[in-house]
Amino acid sequence: MNDDKGTRQEAIESIEENFQQAVDQILGNAEPEEEIDESNPFWAPVAKAKERLAEVLPDGDTETVNEMIQQENDFSKYIDQT
Repeated sequence: MNDDKGTRQEAIESIEENFQQAVDQILGNAEPEEEIDESNPFWAPVAKAKERLAEVLPDGDTETVNEMIQQENDFSKYIDQT
C-alpha cells in the first residue's frame, strides 16, 4: 500500500511507541513523570476540589466501602417505613 504522506507509517510508529511505554510502566522501567506545578492557574480547580474533599472526608478516615455500607444500613433502621 502506497502512502505518499507517510501518515500510515507515523501511525504505526506512534502505536509502537505507546505500546512500549505501557510495557515499561507495567515492568517498572518507565521514566518518572514530571511533578505538577500547582502554582499553574490551570490546576486551581483541582486544588479547590481537594480542599472540598478534605472538608468532607476527615483526616485519618480509613473506612472501607463495606464499613460505609454497613453504617448506612445502620442509619436506615431509624427511618419510619410504615
